[in-house]
Amino acid sequence: MRNLPLFRRISPAASAMIRLAAGAALRGAGPRPLQHDSRDRPAARRRGNRLDTMEWMDGGTARWWFWMAVTRFGEAQILLPAFLAALLWLVAVRGPEAGLAHPGRAAAGRWAAGVAVATTVTTASKLAFIGWGYGVAALDFTGFSGHAMFSASLLPMLAALVLGRTGALAGSLLAALVMVSRVHVGAHSWSEALSGAALGAAVAAYTVRPWLRAEGVRPPLWLPLALLAWLTVLPLHAPPARTHEGVQRLALWLSGHPHPYTRHQMHHDARRAAEGLVVPAPAALDGVAGVPAPR
Repeated sequence: MRNLPLFRRISPAASAMIRLAAGAALRGAGPRPLQHDSRDRPAARRRGNRLDTMEWMDGGTARWWFWMAVTRFGEAQILLPAFLAALLWLVAVRGPEAGLAHPGRAAAGRWAAGVAVATTVTTASKLAFIGWGYGVAALDFTGFSGHAMFSASLLPMLAALVLGRTGALAGSLLAALVMVSRVHVGAHSWSEALSGAALGAAVAAYTVRPWLRAEGVRPPLWLPLALLAWLTVLPLHAPPARTHEGVQRLALWLSGHPHPYTRHQMHHDARRAAEGLVVPAPAALDGVAGVPAPR
């Protein structure tokens, strides 16, 4: 009895209550476990295409809540306001140099440009898959992970503004945890999480290294306190992000298709192609298994 997981030792009534609470958390209090379709989660295909809350809980409630909490540090609604506040300070801070030669303004320009490019690439990859079915079935790739990209591009620099090299390292480690969390919560495959993190890391390297070489520029006390308060309170109390729904609606509007293309359909088409069967274009599959088609 002592060796059984906690979830197995409690009463049936309490077990049912925890199931309901965990299910509610998955539906609203954190990132949704499935990206494009109820069959999209890679691990779900091994469990009959459903999310098994019991399996999540068997590993221990602490571990389950840990990954659910960590993954929130990659949400755009949490990171982008902190990014904008830090960007404004970098532009306004005074230093020995003037104009664009000022290390703060130079870092702000690099950071803003890098994040804009990475955001455009990430969004374009999602639009291409959801709207037109461009993915890589062999890699289980449907688009760059936005959470992994945002955390890797923003957290190292935010922390570097406060703690220098130590902060950059701490921010990079937290971003790596966010990347891993996207796989553990079932939102992305490893190829999507790793590619998103690599894209964000390129932005961070482009921004952080020149900033760390600058001397004589230190943030005021209010900036680290404000960032700490924001990144502590928002992951706990912010409503669930709705960015994926927005991207999906935009993809359908741009493509003219009534349904989003799904990970399940991508693998279905790949299996048919491997068997030598003809895979119809999405336009020929209107209404079949949720495949997009022109209106």
